[in-house]
Amino acid sequence: PKIVSSYQGNLAPNESVVLNSSAVRHVRNRMLLWYPTQVRFKPITSRWTFQDGSTNLGASIAKSWQSPGNYKVSLEVDYSVKYRILGRSDWIVLPGSVTSRATPITLVVSSRAVEVGRRVVLVHWNCLQKPMEIGC
Repeated sequence: PKIVSSYQGNLAPNESVVLNSSAVRHVRNRMLLWYPTQVRFKPITSRWTFQDGSTNLGASIAKSWQSPGNYKVSLEVDYSVKYRILGRSDWIVLPGSVTSRATPITLVVSSRAVEVGRRVVLVHWNCLQKPMEIGC
């Protein structure tokens, strides 16, 4: 899965950001003991973990932070799994689930007002790491 967000730069304190999981039901085709086999993965739970210690469940959530800072967001998705051997069996449910982790993202909450209509300037550094440099 991937984390998809409405994040467009710095957030203000108490400003909500919408976070979505890109997890969808999907099928993979593989060979199992020389038989063509399909494995189906269906997302059943999306667990969000935030650097501030809070957690949330759901494929789509809204989150805000009160204090300025950099906040890491992590996502884990549990999938139910079924498989079938093409032409030889119906779908067979496997017990339990499989967990997949998305690449974490970092959101920046800043007390500094964001200017609207700034011009784009190419710089040699990362403005998230050096926000006071020329061009940021």
